[in-house]
Amino acid sequence: MKLFVKVLKLLSFRKIDIFIVISAVILIVATLLENFLWNRLLFYYPLGWISLILLYGVLIIWGFVRSTNRLKHFIFYGILTLTILCAHIFSIEWFRSPPILIARLDSDLNHLTLVLRENGGCHLQWIGMLGISGEYDGKYIIQDDKLIFLKRPYDNAFIPDTLYFAADKIVFRYTETGEPDESFASYFTISWRK
Repeated sequence: MKLFVKVLKLLSFRKIDIFIVISAVILIVATLLENFLWNRLLFYYPLGWISLILLYGVLIIWGFVRSTNRLKHFIFYGILTLTILCAHIFSIEWFRSPPILIARLDSDLNHLTLVLRENGGCHLQWIGMLGISGEYDGKYIIQDDKLIFLKRPYDNAFIPDTLYFAADKIVFRYTETGEPDESFASYFTISWRK
């Protein structure tokens, strides 16, 4: 804490600036821990982001109105904005391998979206009850009509390691009669294929 105070004195911040810096640090930490907070605090995502965006706007306006050195505040908020953008830049689809297949599974508890990519990677996003969600990345290979996960894109045994292509579906298993098992929540429906 003493080091933090010395750094603030070195940068010649006033008391109002210290409040702005602390608020900005809270904003950065909330941005970096977005997924953690969203999954732990159900109310966080919709209310949290609205309040954080409003806080950010108020801080910018307050900083410019109260500041004697507006260039310092412009640089500070520019760096803060770039930090927040950099925290989210790698989740943008542009930087990922192009998808070759997108499939969805809807059940009463979850909605899962499986994306297979050209580079052999796959991405599974799930959204559960009350907005709780998660994302997993994995690796796969396709052999004949089988989709085999080399690195599983999930952390439980709900989805088997090997899935089977059957027309416009990816099924978990076949029945004893040799037909694809299309019982409830036991297959992905292919919604897009390259």
